[in-house]
Amino acid sequence: MGRWTAIAMVIGAVIGSGIFLKANVIAAATQGHWGLILFLWVLCGMVNLCGALTLAELATMMPHAGGTYVYLREAYGSGLAFFWGWAELTVIRSGAIAALAAATMISVKQLLEQIAGIHLGLWEESFVAVGLILVLAWLNVLGTRYGGFVQNLTTLLKVIAVGMLAILPFWGSSEPAIASTEAWPETWDLPLWQGIGLALAGIMWTYDGWGSLSTIVEEIEEPAKNVPWSLVTGVGLLIVLYFGANLGYHLLLPWEEIAQSQVPAMTAMGTIWPEWGGSAVLGILIISIVGALNANIIMGPRVLFAMSRDGLFFPSFAKIDPRSKTPARAIWALSIWSAMLILLGTLFTTAQESLLDSGILQQTLLPQDIQLFDLLTSYCIFGGSLFYLLATLGVFILRKKQPDAIRPYRTWGYPWVPAFFVFSYALLVCFLFAGDYFRSLIGLSFIAAGWPLYLRLRARKKGG
Repeated sequence: MGRWTAIAMVIGAVIGSGIFLKANVIAAATQGHWGLILFLWVLCGMVNLCGALTLAELATMMPHAGGTYVYLREAYGSGLAFFWGWAELTVIRSGAIAALAAATMISVKQLLEQIAGIHLGLWEESFVAVGLILVLAWLNVLGTRYGGFVQNLTTLLKVIAVGMLAILPFWGSSEPAIASTEAWPETWDLPLWQGIGLALAGIMWTYDGWGSLSTIVEEIEEPAKNVPWSLVTGVGLLIVLYFGANLGYHLLLPWEEIAQSQVPAMTAMGTIWPEWGGSAVLGILIISIVGALNANIIMGPRVLFAMSRDGLFFPSFAKIDPRSKTPARAIWALSIWSAMLILLGTLFTTAQESLLDSGILQQTLLPQDIQLFDLLTSYCIFGGSLFYLLATLGVFILRKKQPDAIRPYRTWGYPWVPAFFVFSYALLVCFLFAGDYFRSLIGLSFIAAGWPLYLRLRARKKGG
């Protein structure tokens, strides 16, 4: 895998649906102060750039499949590394793949209804989503060349789409919407600070995903050169694209309209091309989500492969296909489990309406609008963020534990750059826990559920 494909992996793993959908939440949370909003996007981008500069040291020091799993293993031991891998594979990554496939079909359904008047049922959507996962898995089993081609293509289209949001305001001749809005708040009261916290969480979520490149370092050509370059260039391009897209939103639309729009990108494009702008945005969303889905299918199985190679998962998943040179069994295992989550979620959704009608669900503590994918992913947001924070702290730990280790790249600005990232991410973790401690605790309980399997596999490894 070359340098440009690696950059495509970084951008493709990050740009999904967030940049097209999150502007409404952020505008409402910050009361539409566009100067503050743009500052927060740049600030979060710089935090993630510091993370990329830090992660590059770990990735080039340990250019092995598995990424965060490997760094946690070396810094803290196999126990913590296993639980990261367990959470990643059973809920975080598989839940993301399932949710992205389902989101793709929601966009496809809306597009078909707008263009051809075709209506898909829930089960029809689900079976097509399952098929999409299996097709992308098959392409990646054939080799990273095929999966990389899909990633390069979808990433190029996504960059064009986000770039269009930045240049759309210059297409028309109307007065910029920001002319009637204050760039900065006059008073910085408690509700505004709470809103800033909500906005930061949304923005950091939109930037999330660039670290996934570390899971496939073993397959990147000249990792000592290409990994740092790809991470920093990829995150740098994301900062520029996100800044431009959000500036475009606020030049085109009053902040109240952004806050009230379900799909701000669709509303923005509709101001320029009312007849077909909405359909175009849906097409862009489909391309964007498929690209993110493919990136997850490429990167996720490498964690399972690395764990199996270390004896912390079933040995058969450590085998490499002799023809394609890919961890084919790991790819199929993760993809099939993700497909099963879609089917389970569909079954749950169809049963939910009956429970609501009967009044049974109202008598329980479960949310009445619960969706399986949302639950699985949101439960592990806190745990995943915590592991990511611990992995970055590993730079400091490994500098002391392994001072003589070969480091083809050393973090620029050490120790201040990684310290800034760790401090910023620690604040994010605290905010996530304070904002939804119940789901955070449930997410941790999901991770703890892997304890019996870890004990069994460790005993097997010791027994030879």
